[in-house]
Amino acid sequence: MEKKRLPSAGQSLVDGMSKGGTVLSLIVLLVLFSILKPHTFPTSSNVVTILQQASVLGMISGGLTLVLVMGDFDLSIGYVSTLTGVTVCNFLSHGMSVTLAVLLSLAIGLMAGVINGVIVAYGKINAFIATLGTGAVLQGVIFWISDGGIAQQVPEKDLAFLAIGQNKVIGIPLPVIIAAVTMLALWFLLNKTEIGRRMDATGGNPEAARLSGIRTANYRFLGFTLSGLCSGAAGIVLAAELGAGYSDAGTGFLLQAFTACFLGAVTLRDNEFHVIGTVVGVLILIVTFQGLAQLGVQTYWQDIAQGGILILAVSFTVMSSRLQALLSLRRTMARSRREQSSAPPAAPPPGGGAIARSSS
Repeated sequence: MEKKRLPSAGQSLVDGMSKGGTVLSLIVLLVLFSILKPHTFPTSSNVVTILQQASVLGMISGGLTLVLVMGDFDLSIGYVSTLTGVTVCNFLSHGMSVTLAVLLSLAIGLMAGVINGVIVAYGKINAFIATLGTGAVLQGVIFWISDGGIAQQVPEKDLAFLAIGQNKVIGIPLPVIIAAVTMLALWFLLNKTEIGRRMDATGGNPEAARLSGIRTANYRFLGFTLSGLCSGAAGIVLAAELGAGYSDAGTGFLLQAFTACFLGAVTLRDNEFHVIGTVVGVLILIVTFQGLAQLGVQTYWQDIAQGGILILAVSFTVMSSRLQALLSLRRTMARSRREQSSAPPAAPPPGGGAIARSSS
């Protein structure tokens, strides 16, 4: 009976680095900033602040994760969140009820996702180009609604809307609860439903998924639709936090969301986008930003750090994939050599001895 071979040290190291490196990085950041700022960083109030800052980015990144799982891109997420934030405040300023304003703004975010899904999934337009174009269109709509970029203030009477972004439940900010419920729902969709399994199959091998009977276009459409809904909801929460809808409030989340998702792709799995990894990526970014802010670092260093983290995340993903492929090739070659060495010697051809005797 052949003994089960243990993984080599190199393989174990690569697996550990690719799957647990980001979690370890988050722990190191928490410890480092706690040492540097012991009186302000490791406090309950700062933990609440970090979670609240992560809530909007988490919702946007969660929706983007669905799109990335299927191998697509959505560059309109920041514009969608900005649009819903501006529109909900505009609706409220014209006397609309809070419930109706929120529902209509959610519908606008959903419709933006539907448009992206139709163009990409059914129109077969490249997702990068399509969502870049819709983002530009949405930017124009934002300036049109806001009269050239003027902030849309929430009326003082609409305290119920401000409560969405500023109230707490048992000490937990309401945006954190909304984000947690959103991410839990997305995790359940991707990991516990047939829809999620088909989404994963669509991203893993679209042609094989199509040949197996999966209508890949429908699931790509659903991914963009839900991405628009998540970004729209995030924009509404952000407007409730700020008390106004600004024409550039959500545009900065585009790069942050992609960075979080790519960090998540190398968290606990081998270069796969998933919701839990995205949550870890979001926390790494927000902890970094909050730590740098408490250290008194200039804000432009946050942009530098963000770009550097994205480059490192993508580079780590590529390097990990290459190392995994190299180790897999070496294992295959070693297995082939073992099989050849353990194979019995080839038998002589029939009549070979008689031929040799007759010739002699």
